[in-house]
Amino acid sequence: MLFRLFLIGSPNMRLLHIVIFLIFTNIVTVSSSDSYADAITYLRQNASSLGVSDDDLSELSVSSAHFDQSTGLHHIYLQQGLRQYPVEGALANLVRLSDGKIRVVTHNLVAGLNQIPNQQAVLSGEEVLRISAQSIRSNKRIANNSRIHGMMWSQTAAGWHLVYDVRIETEDHYWRLWISATNGTILKKKDLMLNCSFGNRDITGSQCSHQVQNIPPANSFGAHESYVVYPTPIESPYHGTRQLIISPADDIASPFGWHDIDGMEGSDFTDTRGNNVYAQNDPVGNDISVTRPDAGISLSFNFNLDLKESPILSADAAVTNLFYWNNINHDIFYHYGFDEVAGNFQVSNYGRGGLEGDPVYADAQDGSDRNNARFFVAEDGLPARMQMYLWTSNLYDAAIQIKKRDGSFVTIDAVESGFSFNNKLHSRDLNDIEIVRVQDAAGSTHLGCLEQAISNSPEIRGKIALVDRGQCFFVEKVKRLEELGALAVVVCNNVPESPVIMGGDDQSITIPAVMISIDQCSILENLLAEGDLQTSIRSQDDPGALDSALDNLIITHEYGHGISTRLVGGANQIGCLDNAEQMGEGWSDYFGLMLTTDWTTAQAGDPRGIGTFVSNQSKTGRGLRNYPYSTDRSINPMIYDDVKVSPLTHAVGAIWCAMLWDMTWNIIETEGVNPDVYSNNGGNNIALKLVVEGLKLLNCYPGFTDGRDAILLADSLLYAGQHQFQIWKAFAGRGLGILADQGSSYNTFDGRSSFDLPENFKTAILNFSAIEQGDHIDLDFTTLREYDNLEFNLQRSKDQISFTTIQSYEGRILESNSRTFHYEDFDVMEGNFYYYRILSKDISLIENILGQDSAFLIPVSDLLIFPNPSRGVTSVKISREHHGPVKLNLFNVTGQLIWEEQTDAENLYTRHQLNFDHLTPGIYFLDCTVGQEHYRRRIMLH
Repeated sequence: MLFRLFLIGSPNMRLLHIVIFLIFTNIVTVSSSDSYADAITYLRQNASSLGVSDDDLSELSVSSAHFDQSTGLHHIYLQQGLRQYPVEGALANLVRLSDGKIRVVTHNLVAGLNQIPNQQAVLSGEEVLRISAQSIRSNKRIANNSRIHGMMWSQTAAGWHLVYDVRIETEDHYWRLWISATNGTILKKKDLMLNCSFGNRDITGSQCSHQVQNIPPANSFGAHESYVVYPTPIESPYHGTRQLIISPADDIASPFGWHDIDGMEGSDFTDTRGNNVYAQNDPVGNDISVTRPDAGISLSFNFNLDLKESPILSADAAVTNLFYWNNINHDIFYHYGFDEVAGNFQVSNYGRGGLEGDPVYADAQDGSDRNNARFFVAEDGLPARMQMYLWTSNLYDAAIQIKKRDGSFVTIDAVESGFSFNNKLHSRDLNDIEIVRVQDAAGSTHLGCLEQAISNSPEIRGKIALVDRGQCFFVEKVKRLEELGALAVVVCNNVPESPVIMGGDDQSITIPAVMISIDQCSILENLLAEGDLQTSIRSQDDPGALDSALDNLIITHEYGHGISTRLVGGANQIGCLDNAEQMGEGWSDYFGLMLTTDWTTAQAGDPRGIGTFVSNQSKTGRGLRNYPYSTDRSINPMIYDDVKVSPLTHAVGAIWCAMLWDMTWNIIETEGVNPDVYSNNGGNNIALKLVVEGLKLLNCYPGFTDGRDAILLADSLLYAGQHQFQIWKAFAGRGLGILADQGSSYNTFDGRSSFDLPENFKTAILNFSAIEQGDHIDLDFTTLREYDNLEFNLQRSKDQISFTTIQSYEGRILESNSRTFHYEDFDVMEGNFYYYRILSKDISLIENILGQDSAFLIPVSDLLIFPNPSRGVTSVKISREHHGPVKLNLFNVTGQLIWEEQTDAENLYTRHQLNFDHLTPGIYFLDCTVGQEHYRRRIMLH
């Protein structure tokens, strides 16, 4: 069981610790607004090297900046502007190092800004908001939730435009619109509510047993705040049991506990609200009609959880778990650099900097959707929202019960609409109401659209209207029938497929609306043909539904979107991950894996699926991705090239996460592992720190090679490059090697893979030599470095074709110090040439030739000089039949003695080198006297 247990002494002592901490924090983080002038000056001084002109940088401002206490780095994000408006995405990412030096990390600066034609805004703010509301077919209520965030320059395929940046909030969407300031055209539209359906909205049959979990009574908990939850690192109910966790708030990240917002000793809430998160149950899906479990003054959050029953009955337990895990994410990532000044989520920042008032609103059992999870994040200072849904194999959440004339009943399954939180079946009873088929005036259709008159409109009042799908929007159809007095609407599907959740957005609709299949509609029509029908419509819960608020990996995944969005480009930019090859889903998967891995038992090859609980799989199941995560390539074979064939957001992210997961285990291999995820000295801690820091160092609109390079830079800045090999090894192993090219980060089809490591991360040797020694050949080599080297193999051949290994040496996985090896090959004969090579075999059993040489075992009958002619350096060798002293004399052509040496015959059995490179080229004579024998040989130097 892994959790942080803080049992603090007296309240006054705890308060003293907090005050001291806050004073220290303010001292090291506060800086004046003028402290970035040097960064702006530095950027302008380096304009030409960045590919822009001085004019392009005439309007620079600080988008955001923060000092990271955990690294000592000062991150500065400079915004490029034109004619007093910012240029979208045109950021320069700078770092001020601990020695005060400034470095440009990366940038998206735009060259030639002065060539953009001048444009003037001609629309009023009121006109812009009206256009915005109409664009999402909204009503007055939504228009009142619209706001203009600002104006900026934005680029489309048609060129640059001066635009209004507009935000519109609905019950389950948060729209961002780019509206031309000159003509009101909507140039772009994006839902900032990140949708994480994980590519799979269907669940298979149960593979896991449900359980009832009994926890001791609440009154046994004691005075400290306590939570009965699935604590870190337990991933879900399928991975462990609930436990009692006492006072888990981190003293640094949450110094006043999880239920505080005023920075004073004592909790401000007794329910699941606090400085970091407001967690609640939202069955209606309107973000308003919410309920929260209240633990009273004891703050003992102990609520029953029965997985055999409907999740609705265990809502308090689910909200408690959601509250706990949001806070855990907040506290852990605080230690990795996601703090107040970096843009984290807090009501109060306790004077530590950054913008406050932005907790996460976390909704459990959100009724606006199913088989899904969403996260919305805006700029620093604006609250985030996490929406966790129920996952079910049962599509139908409503039932229509029809009473036939003979007193029997027929039940038809239906799907409730999703366009209004004011028309949910949970909040009303519809019993024994007559159902009427809507009849269009023109023809025999039953569409009920605004464009057509309804011939039987008087019959609809006070009844349930049966209408066909098609021709007009669902909201128009239902709204029209509500105005005619219908109490509810049943929509018949017009295709032979399952019913769908009817979309749109009109909160003024208050009558329930459901859809049924085309086959069920035929049954209903046949019953109507027999006479009047009394009908009841009710909401039906699925006892087998699974609550994503209990899937802690998915909770962390969603929270991860807030981290990556706030950190890439700085806390005041939220559009830096709008491109196709961005890796947001991958970072979120990775964060989920890191916080739900039991580091005391985990192995690199273990399969880790995403969402195995909500998809009702075993804990070793594949999950919701194409493959579970594992360093074992037979389990997860994904490589960079797969981006081209799986270009959807979640598939792209899965490939990125696979690389990060490999990198983590590579670092663990050399640095070890630390089960304490709040720490910083284990390989897992280091890897997570590199990933978070890499987010801060990234440019807007990044691709895979950008992400890789940011992590490499983070390692250089934080750890002096100690883990460069492990990082390169992970990325190159999945196709993101040194020669990889991401192409355009807006395109997932133009990348190029490479599995090559940089040359300095390949096993290499300094030299390899084969030297003839008379009766054997000496073989020598010295290593330069070794990486993933399983072994060295020394091989010999007589024909340069067929080689035989004559000696092997154990390699090293990571060795930067040189090693020297020597081998004497006596299995040789005079008069033969021998060819030698040295190979390295890596852990993948791939062999590389590192060096080659050859030697000739020269036969000698008396005296041999070789090479001859020579360029000054030659060798002498005598027969082994000679013994005793040897005298060597060198004469020029006139007979003058110019060199002499005395040695022993044994020293000349092998090649004995003579260095005459100081002599003038020409002909010389070498005399050799050994015993009674005398030899003379001519030597030619050239």
